[in-house]
Amino acid sequence: MMTSLRSARILDSDSQRPLTLKHGRWKETRNSKDHGHSKYVESISNISQCIQSNAAVWEMFDSISPSESATNFQCPLDLPELVQSLKGLERSLDELDELRVQMRIRILGLETYCAPLLLTRQTMRTWEDLELMPDEILADIFQAGHDMDQHGHYRFALSVSQVSRRFRDVALNTPRLWTRLWLEDHPLQVFAFLARSSTVSALEINAISSHDHVTVLSSFLNLLVPHSNRWLSLRFKDNKQTRLALHSHTNIQLPNLRHIEVLYDDDFNEVAPLWMNWAMPPLETYETASFAATYFCPELKVTECKLVLAYEALDVARLAGCLTGMKQLQTLTLDCLLSDMDVVTVLTIPTNPLLLSLQSLTLRLSCMGSNRGALFKYLESIYAHMQFRGLCQLKMTLDPMYGRLADLNTAGLSPYPSKIENVALEIDSKCTYGTEPFGDISHLLPGITDIGELCIDTLQSSLFESVNLVASPTARTISFKGCGWLSEDKLSQMIRIYVAEGNVRSLNIIACKSVSQEFIRGNPMRAKMKMDWSLH
Repeated sequence: MMTSLRSARILDSDSQRPLTLKHGRWKETRNSKDHGHSKYVESISNISQCIQSNAAVWEMFDSISPSESATNFQCPLDLPELVQSLKGLERSLDELDELRVQMRIRILGLETYCAPLLLTRQTMRTWEDLELMPDEILADIFQAGHDMDQHGHYRFALSVSQVSRRFRDVALNTPRLWTRLWLEDHPLQVFAFLARSSTVSALEINAISSHDHVTVLSSFLNLLVPHSNRWLSLRFKDNKQTRLALHSHTNIQLPNLRHIEVLYDDDFNEVAPLWMNWAMPPLETYETASFAATYFCPELKVTECKLVLAYEALDVARLAGCLTGMKQLQTLTLDCLLSDMDVVTVLTIPTNPLLLSLQSLTLRLSCMGSNRGALFKYLESIYAHMQFRGLCQLKMTLDPMYGRLADLNTAGLSPYPSKIENVALEIDSKCTYGTEPFGDISHLLPGITDIGELCIDTLQSSLFESVNLVASPTARTISFKGCGWLSEDKLSQMIRIYVAEGNVRSLNIIACKSVSQEFIRGNPMRAKMKMDWSLH
């Protein structure tokens, strides 16, 4: 068996290159390989003898109780015998490591050899299984693939419809695959997709294009407005061209619309939104991106809202006023672009803070190096204008963060509830802070005294040079994800602090390249704290 595998170009353990056994060198190659095999057999034999000869030593030390003091233990062996036993075990470990490497090389060789055969057989078997699969199940698979497309396009539908005649017949009779309609599509394609989508109420419409031609936009919307009762989501730009294209459609009925996304340019100056008179009773999600001083969220009965704001749209008082009318809001995302912006122009002194009852808040603040003080000033203003009550999940992204947390003036502010289940921090920093005091994470989270899980998700190194930064006694679980700065030495210091404080019960290490699984598994503190290590 081994000879046949080698003749089939399995990787050689020494050269790690494919072997080609030719007639003239058969005997030489055979002898060299037999010598290699005898070497491994000898290693295994040595390891087995070492285990047998040291069995008594192992049993003797295994019998020691964990609570028994080492000074009270009487060893029947003298020191030379123990040293010899230790050296023998060390040699065995070296031989085991070498064997493991060689076995891994052979496993890779076998996988390389078997993969094409396995793939061919699996492909044939998969195709046969697909032929036996009922059309209803195949249609469900197609629809699942369509829903999983993160780009929200119809590329998956077009791909599966071109595999075979049967795939095409099933795809064409699965209406959900043809519900995504884009302004940039050809009118004939839009017409064909409308026909294929039948009467399903799941049309996803993207009416935004890089070229806002009124004629093209009018043609596109005139095709779709008669099917407005089937719209599921709508994305458009509220500007002069769109208003001209919809001038004859003022009271659009949208009985199945769940999601709407509106974009406003920096020159937008209308008094009321285009969709003010549209009937959208089941609307659940409202999303907007605005660079203008005017944008709208009037009395929307949505449960989820995402706002991307820049320039004049960053006015905190106006933001608070817009959120006031959203009484059923449960999930809020604020994405604030502070680059090249003098935040003083959009900051106001609050009178009474707005009370928002939310379950989830995502707060993203980004700026450039030329505007370093903007991020902290704007965050302080948000905390002064709003209070988030009933919050269960908080995710905060600072990209990047210039300055020290100690400079963040949140004293006396309580924007968050005292207890929160999950807090995730994604912080990037471009500064080197040296040895000066930097501050504590609690500056970012004023009012919070009890955290279920604190997740630190960052790839940079300079921000967390101080161990005290992440020594949060308020969190019961702390997770580090993708933290390239986190070394085993630094983590050991943190673990000692967490164990001493006693509040942190669980530690998760996720995809941190400088912390090995062996370090976590062999950590002596695992008896006092739960520790997990994973790649995802």
